[in-house]
Amino acid sequence: MSHCLTCQQPINHCSCKKNKTDNIIYAGPTLSCLGIETNDTLTVIIQKINTAFCSFSPTTTTLISTTTTTTTSNCDTWYYNIDVYSCVNCVIISSQTISNGLPLNIGSYYYSNGVGNKILVLSEYVPCENGGGGTMDVDPSTESATCAGVICPSTTTTTTTTIT
Repeated sequence: MSHCLTCQQPINHCSCKKNKTDNIIYAGPTLSCLGIETNDTLTVIIQKINTAFCSFSPTTTTLISTTTTTTTSNCDTWYYNIDVYSCVNCVIISSQTISNGLPLNIGSYYYSNGVGNKILVLSEYVPCENGGGGTMDVDPSTESATCAGVICPSTTTTTTTTIT
C-alpha cells in the first residue's frame, strides 16, 4: 500500500491530501521537444510525454542458439489524428486520421496540399498497429508553432494583352 509523503500514513488515510493532476499547472518555459507549454496541466504533460515515448520505434533482440539476431521493428509510416485548418483564416475545418512517411511533432502546425491546400495540426500520435487513414506527404520543414506561422502558397494569375 502507498503511503503519504507528508504524514507517512496509508494513502487513503483521511489526513493525507491527494492533488488531482488536472489541478497542477506547469509554470516553466516551453519544452519544444516534448510539446510541453507553460500553463499545461500535469495531466496533459504526462500525456505528451507518453506520446513522445510511444513515437519511438522499439528495438527487440532475439537469441537463436549461439547466434544473436537483432530485429528492429520500425514503422515506415507514422499515423496521427489531426485537425485541419483553413489557410485563409486559420479556422478549423475538420478532423481526421492521416499517415505520413516522415515523423512529425505533436502540437505543431504544418502546411499540406494533401488535404487540399490546408494547414494541419497533429493532435495525437496513433501507434503503427492501430493506424489508418489517408496517406500524406507532409514536409517537416513547413512546421510552425502557430497556425499563422505556416506559409501557405498563394496563386497569382497574370494576364498579358498584346495590342497589334
